[in-house]
Amino acid sequence: MGKKGNVRHFKSLSAPLYLGIHRKGSVYVTKPNGGRHTIDKSIALVMLVKRLGIAPENNTETERIIRRGLILVNNKVIREPSYPVGLNDIIEIANEKKHFKIGINDRSKIEISEMQKPDYDNMLYKVTGKYKTKKESIMLRLHDGSVVKGVKGVDVNDSVIVNSKGAVSKVLKLEKGAKCIVIDGVHAGTSGKITNITEGSLHIRHSATIQQKDGKDIITIVKNMMVME
Repeated sequence: MGKKGNVRHFKSLSAPLYLGIHRKGSVYVTKPNGGRHTIDKSIALVMLVKRLGIAPENNTETERIIRRGLILVNNKVIREPSYPVGLNDIIEIANEKKHFKIGINDRSKIEISEMQKPDYDNMLYKVTGKYKTKKESIMLRLHDGSVVKGVKGVDVNDSVIVNSKGAVSKVLKLEKGAKCIVIDGVHAGTSGKITNITEGSLHIRHSATIQQKDGKDIITIVKNMMVME
């Protein structure tokens, strides 16, 4: 008999590298829902909560904590254990008043850092799409799957700062001299300043040269990088 419905788990051996899990640990790990971050660059909230050490190594108990509304993602209460969490998301543990931010390390794996105080008025996103509505309004699709109303001068591959009301407050252009971080590929986790941009063609991918703090240059495709402040 064929499979029915969506598969709600990964086998550990075939799970995305981003999760940073031990391949010889548990046989299965929870698969994040679709709709926000891409499947290969997100982690299910139930897995993240267990990793933070604020819940026992038991899915049932961890899910109970989540369904009680004690976990917030980007200042919103989330009760879905398989909710996808990814780059630049802020996680808040309500009953412990702890905050964590999701990043990426130099091995393309998830990196979790604790924060003293989150700033929901300065959330950084990469623009991955742009389109017009029937009423001619410009809308921006962001790297976490959300959509916000656009502003003048913003293009795909730029970054934007979004405030707590969901409006774009600043545009960070993809241009020479801009600061950036590599978020995918062999140079993931590397940051620096853009010194050159090569436009794409049929034979050459849209890429950029980034100068690191030590003066060394790396070249990566624009798809794999994010402009930052």
